[in-house]
Amino acid sequence: MNRKGRGTRREHAVIDLLEQQGYLCVRSAASESPLDIIAFGPNHIRCIQVKSRLDGVRPSEIEMAKDAMLDLPRFPGVSYEIWSYRKDGSRWVLTVIEA
Repeated sequence: MNRKGRGTRREHAVIDLLEQQGYLCVRSAASESPLDIIAFGPNHIRCIQVKSRLDGVRPSEIEMAKDAMLDLPRFPGVSYEIWSYRKDGSRWVLTVIEA
């Protein structure tokens, strides 16, 4: 599977996980914006960039994603997160990083 397809699959996995937790999710398909998913909860909004690499997301990619989120407005009850996936054997491992 190519990189874009893998990224899309991880974005949908994030949406499934968040919807199980009661969030309503909006995905920015084929976007070059700093946000892939916005998840609306009863008391919280999560703005998420999803990164996925077989060998793990490089620290420089995490920093670039954080930098891209710096200009976004900050509001109470809104978090900015980077969800980083890496392959570990037959499963994907998730790390959530505050931006």
